[in-house]
Amino acid sequence: MTRMRIVRSYRQRIRPARVSELATGNEPDRLSIAWISFGHLSSDLSQGAVPALLPYLISHRGLSYGGATALLLALTLASSIIQPLFGMRSDRVGDVWLMPLGAAVGGIGVGLAGVVSGYPAMLAVVALGGVGVAAFHPEAARHVTLASGRQPGAGMGMFSLGGNAGFLFGPLTVTLGVALFGLAGTLLVAVPGLVAAAGLVAVRPRLTARLEHAAGRGPVDHGFEHRKAARKAFALVSALIVTRSGVAYGLMALVPIWFVAHLDRSPAAGNLAITVLLAAGTVGTVVGGRIADRIGMRPVIVVPMVAMVPLLVVLPLAEAVGAIVLLALIGLLLDANFGITIVIAQRAVPDRQATASGVVLGLAVGLGGACAAALGVLADSAGLTTAMEAIAALGVVTAVLAVACPLPRGA
Repeated sequence: MTRMRIVRSYRQRIRPARVSELATGNEPDRLSIAWISFGHLSSDLSQGAVPALLPYLISHRGLSYGGATALLLALTLASSIIQPLFGMRSDRVGDVWLMPLGAAVGGIGVGLAGVVSGYPAMLAVVALGGVGVAAFHPEAARHVTLASGRQPGAGMGMFSLGGNAGFLFGPLTVTLGVALFGLAGTLLVAVPGLVAAAGLVAVRPRLTARLEHAAGRGPVDHGFEHRKAARKAFALVSALIVTRSGVAYGLMALVPIWFVAHLDRSPAAGNLAITVLLAAGTVGTVVGGRIADRIGMRPVIVVPMVAMVPLLVVLPLAEAVGAIVLLALIGLLLDANFGITIVIAQRAVPDRQATASGVVLGLAVGLGGACAAALGVLADSAGLTTAMEAIAALGVVTAVLAVACPLPRGA
């Protein structure tokens, strides 16, 4: 008996019947989806914690503004630019271990930022956290699609909800940790990642079983008429994610400033407005995914992006209360198709799903963040009102890309 047959025989003896059923069936594996989504929460919590950590490092460690923002740049570069490389590795070897390892390393790296001494060490551990974030996302996005079975929209919606919740909880975790334990309290950021890693290790047999079954089925027709249409879909959906992320990051960067400079409100009011935007986005990801599973992807791709444009146009004209209401609606619409765009990118290149996930979750979102930086430069040179109008223009481009994007048959 060959070594491969011995391994397969051993796996068949130790794997529970339920795992086998989940692997070969088309029903969602909700336990696996839950743990992958919690891993996404912990991973994005690590990212969301760094901006909230910077003021403490400036006041307690004497960092300059440039030095503090360089930490954020290190995290962004490490977590975004190299994600496609981890995706390529995942497509070649199917490394399920990247998920628990990435979740743990992401939390530990950022958690150590308040503990280590010396700026080079801070830079190194934050960059290490970014590498963990990059390692987690492509493999996780591929496995959540496999675990979702016939409900990819709902599964990816839960995955996206975890990420949005992580960005919300990141600043709260840093604030609580520092309030209780001083700068050493940043280690609290590592706890969710370690819990997620343990849970992902526990469901690894289920994930591996479904991955092996999918590999055994061979090439799958994902519904595009021809390869050219699939390439066009991938290019347009990636561009859509860039511009949509530019709108999101632009609002997060400029709305707090807008509330203070133009609406004569406190910084707390501006932060409340952004919290409302993000909270509405978490609802939008779940609702949008479930609607797509029921009525198809096309309405969820197009309608929210088109409906968002007039709200962005009106936003600079609104008073504080009206602006918060508008931001709630914008957040709901902005993230309604977040998970669906990832599914489309994966279907466009079915033999390289992890690479596709790395491109759209890492590189495209990172480029969206760069758009926000360009909006900040525009605000300095042409004024804040012009920058807010530019966000609306980005929304128009996003709507055009959504309308033009080809979808698989039946979507």
